[in-house]
Amino acid sequence: MEDNSDEKTVETRSVKVSLTVKAPFYTRTYSQESKNTDSVSDLLLKVRENNKDFTYDRTAYSYGSKLDQINGITTTETMEWRIYDAEKDVTLKMDDTALEDGKNYILTYQKTNE
Repeated sequence: MEDNSDEKTVETRSVKVSLTVKAPFYTRTYSQESKNTDSVSDLLLKVRENNKDFTYDRTAYSYGSKLDQINGITTTETMEWRIYDAEKDVTLKMDDTALEDGKNYILTYQKTNE
């Protein structure tokens, strides 16, 4: 008989997080109640559903997702949108990064790294 007791199961619980948008001419923070099993990608979707003044488009690639526009401000050859969990850039891993209670996720319009 195989022992699977080492497998970790995540207990689903509510979390309160925020999303701060740092655009060229304004900064806006959105608060959101969610679940710890939701991802940063889910956070963007829920904030868009609950706030008429927040819009975004993204493109999914095999290596991760990129943000094409936030609130009408589009990515260019020299500027791009990135999302951070504190100092850590989670843009390409937004689908796999689970939300943590009390965290503020930050969307920043910045110069491209390439």
